[in-house]
Amino acid sequence: MADVKRSLAQTVIDGIVEYVATSALLPPENRAAWYAQGPRLVEEAIRSRLGCDSVQLTGGVIVPSERLARRDRILRALEAGEAPVRIASRELVSVRWVRKLRQEMGGTGAP
Repeated sequence: MADVKRSLAQTVIDGIVEYVATSALLPPENRAAWYAQGPRLVEEAIRSRLGCDSVQLTGGVIVPSERLARRDRILRALEAGEAPVRIASRELVSVRWVRKLRQEMGGTGAP
C-alpha cells in the first residue's frame, strides 16, 4: 500500500497559514480564527488570482521504493511480451513512458 502523503498544494497552504499565525503582525486573539479559516482563505485567494476552479500543485506522491518496484514490474512485463498499452493502464503510467523503458531495454519503442 502506498504511503499517503499530503499534496504539495496542501503543504504550501499549511505553511502559509502557519507562517501568518506565528507572525507578530497577527494579534494573538485572532490566531485561533486564522488557524480555522486560513487554509480555505489562502486556497480561495490562489484560485481567484489564477482564475481557476481548483488549486492543484503536483509533486512526488509515490515513495522511491514504490517507484522502483513499479519500474521493475514494467520491465518484467515488457520482457514477457506484454503490450505497452496494457502495462500502462495497469501501472497508471503513460504508454509513452512504458515505450521509453522498452527502448532503454534495447527494444523498439513502437507497439
